Amino acid sequence: MRLSLPSRLLFHAGVGSLAVLVGLGVAHSLLTGGRLPSLAPEPGPYIQGLLESGDKRTALQELHRASQYLDDPGNLARMLQVARQEQDLDYQVLGLRALIERGHKTDVSVYNNLCRLLLERAGAGLRAGPSALDAARRNDLLDVIAYGERVRARSPADAVARFHLGLARLHLGEESAAIEHLQEAVRLDPALQPARVALNAATARSRGRP
Repeated sequence: MRLSLPSRLLFHAGVGSLAVLVGLGVAHSLLTGGRLPSLAPEPGPYIQGLLESGDKRTALQELHRASQYLDDPGNLARMLQVARQEQDLDYQVLGLRALIERGHKTDVSVYNNLCRLLLERAGAGLRAGPSALDAARRNDLLDVIAYGERVRARSPADAVARFHLGLARLHLGEESAAIEHLQEAVRLDPALQPARVALNAATARSRGRP
C-alpha cells in the first residue's frame, strides 16, 4: 500500500506509528487544494495521436519541448494534466516551475503545490537521513525552502507553507529551524495535524542529539 506524502516523509523521520500514519492520510487532503491551470485546447494531431495510442511518456516530452519553444501556458497546462494522470513527478515539477518562473501563474496555491511535489520527489533520498541525500534530492529540498520563503513573504499566515519549510529543514538536518517553522504552522492552523506530528519528530530528533 502506498503511503501519502506526509506519511512517507514522517516515517523516514522516525515516526512509525500506524495510527499516526493513517491519521496523516486524512490530513493530507489539506495540502492538495491548489488548483492547476484550466485545461488547454486540444493538442496538435501528432501529440493527440501519441495520447490516444497510450504513448504518454513521448507525449509529455513533446509537450515539454513545445512549451520551451512557444511561451504558451496552454502547452504547460496540457503537460501538467497528462503528468498528473501518469503520476510523473518530474514533468509536474517542470510544468509548475515554468508557470511560476514565466509569470503565467503565481498564486500561492501553485507555489504550495510545487513545494509538495518537490518534497515527494525528495522522499526517496530521505530514508537514510541527511548524510545520505544525493545532490538532486538535496537541491529539491533547497528549492522547497526558496519557494516556501516566497510564499511566506507574500502570505505570512500561510500555515501549509510553514509546514513545507519545516519538513525541508528537518530533512536537511536543521532541527532548530524546523521546529521554529513547524511551531508557527501549528499556531497558524491548529487543525494541521501533519505539522504537529512533524514538530514532535523534530523535537525528538533534536533532544536525541548531544
